Amino acid sequence: MKNNTLWCIILLLTCEGFESRRSNPKLLSIESSKRWNKKSLQESENFELAKNLVDSYILDSYSDDYEYDNIESSSYSEQNIHKRDEMALGISSNMMNYNLQKLKKLILESSMCADEHMHVNRQQKSVDTNDEEDGSVNNPGIVVRVTQKAFHFVATNLMRIFQEEIDDRPLSEFSRILMRLNVSILAPRINEVTMPELNYRRLSENSIKISSIGGTAKLNGRYHAVYKTVREGQFTVQMENFDVNLRIKFAKTFAGCLQLVDMSCDAVIRSVVVRLSPKLHEQINDGLRETITELAQRKICEVIDVYVRKIDARLKSLARYSPVTVESTSIASQLRLDTTLSDEAVLSDIYLDIPLRGAFIADDTTKTPFYPSPISKADEDTQRMVYVYMSDYVINSFFYQLDRLGNFRINLHRIPEVKQLLRLECPDHEECLGHILENTEQYTNNTGRMEARVRSPPVVVLNDVGAHIGLNLSVEISYRKEDEDEKVRAVLLSFNIKLQLHAEGLSINNTSPEGEQQRFRIHTLISISHLEVSSATAYVESMNAFASNLPFYLEEKKSRIEELLRKNLHVVVPLSVNELIGVNSIYGLFRSRTLVLGFDVGLHKKLFEHFSLPI
Repeated sequence: MKNNTLWCIILLLTCEGFESRRSNPKLLSIESSKRWNKKSLQESENFELAKNLVDSYILDSYSDDYEYDNIESSSYSEQNIHKRDEMALGISSNMMNYNLQKLKKLILESSMCADEHMHVNRQQKSVDTNDEEDGSVNNPGIVVRVTQKAFHFVATNLMRIFQEEIDDRPLSEFSRILMRLNVSILAPRINEVTMPELNYRRLSENSIKISSIGGTAKLNGRYHAVYKTVREGQFTVQMENFDVNLRIKFAKTFAGCLQLVDMSCDAVIRSVVVRLSPKLHEQINDGLRETITELAQRKICEVIDVYVRKIDARLKSLARYSPVTVESTSIASQLRLDTTLSDEAVLSDIYLDIPLRGAFIADDTTKTPFYPSPISKADEDTQRMVYVYMSDYVINSFFYQLDRLGNFRINLHRIPEVKQLLRLECPDHEECLGHILENTEQYTNNTGRMEARVRSPPVVVLNDVGAHIGLNLSVEISYRKEDEDEKVRAVLLSFNIKLQLHAEGLSINNTSPEGEQQRFRIHTLISISHLEVSSATAYVESMNAFASNLPFYLEEKKSRIEELLRKNLHVVVPLSVNELIGVNSIYGLFRSRTLVLGFDVGLHKKLFEHFSLPI
């Protein structure tokens, strides 16, 4: 099977996101694990069952409400908020350890139940997970698939760079004694290079053979021959049909990296023609041809050895290049994605699968207390250059670690429509806070905030019909008072809200106008299957009636909330485009416990310059 092939390992999704401020994580109730029984979860691909799965998290988490309700106070400023946080920090370490154990037990039980008797059809890799509880420790959180289409694209570009590097390159001079004539080849230079075609053949799951066919190159220079008299002239050498065989073997290191472990090369040049002007004896030509052929064949393998090893070394640094970057600086310094290999990479005839651990780790290296479910892959996933299979474990690991660190908030006031609702003045036919709040003159206009803090880690469950997301949030609306220090804010209203969301279909596209900062927009159909409001508290008298009617108001506005979520996911989760990778659209697909992201790359010339190798 002919393909211009050298491989490139392209890793992505360093997820970094959200600012935040909650100091003490709220954990899942152990009661919810009773609802996640094996009988129901054997049908986890069914929409209603997955919906109930998140429902159990939503409803049962009420049993832990006292942990937060007892520490809420009627605060009017961020200083009061800090006092509340200090009270939350007062929870004993014994309680924290107990909650961590509850979470670990819950996630392990639910993961094992959900995975048992699960079979992935549609020519997908069948999965039957009846292993022991700790058997899922070795499951990868992420699998990166590099397809033959990507091999061809990367190989073509690397061959182009290689051609540019050797074309018109000076070579070393040399001398030989031929028929008692001391012949020196001076100022040889290679030019008019055309690269051969490459064939790729899989030898085993971790080794390949790359063969070349065709290709031409020309050498030009001067010769200097001495025997009694001196003879000088020009020479050209025409070389054609480079038959090169390269065998490469790679393996996982103890450090969890993919590394080149063995390489062998042999090269034969099928046609070499030497021309001297003025001519010398034919035997001189034959001697030069044999010498140049021997030197060239040896040099080809030496150059390939250096080139491949440097590519192997430099590919490791490509992990920092991700097609998508979540715009955040605070989380980037605290969380990192573990991209070490969980097992050996597997090479097939049409793709290379690279299994990664995929866990999020904080600076203190505390591990997520649950494990990945088996990832659902399909052999037909070959139409795009790269596929990233992400277990819902990766998403839940991110939320768990973020919640454990505290300070997890979502700035809802950045959504344009929410910002409009927070206005202190608006026409009578529009809705805004100014129609409800009295004495608006004591507040500074355009300083309204609506912040949602997580009360327990969000839970995401993936199946063939979409993503099911459970959110348990505490929301506050605040304003800065006029003539007060900017750090002192008055809290006008607070409430708790539990949401169960269903996301169906996914695509991520760059729709930014040329010349502006390039950002992705997330497109998915979001519906709210459960909305529940509690503990609505007004801190100014004029908002008491609104607080009492808030549950009915939000239920009435549910379709509007769904529309705002669909339109503004890029505000809540801002994603920047990495122009070096050149990804403008990402295809998304939900499968059992797996999010599939597929994309093509248009790697920027600057990124390929990363492989520019002086030889």
